[in-house]
Amino acid sequence: MPEGGFLVMDGHALHVWTAYAVAAAALGGLALRSRAVLRRRRREAAALEARRPGRRRGGGADDP
Repeated sequence: MPEGGFLVMDGHALHVWTAYAVAAAALGGLALRSRAVLRRRRREAAALEARRPGRRRGGGADDP
């Protein structure tokens, strides 16, 4: 294997590692955004549930 071997990738390393970095950044950004949206939706759902009078939590047999 030539010097640098795998990391050099026959001169294509700059393009390959840049593509990996862009993909990792995009996936990381999507994960962070998804987590933020999930938190916001859970807060919204909790607020809506708190405003509903006379509803029980639990989903028993007599819940419609």
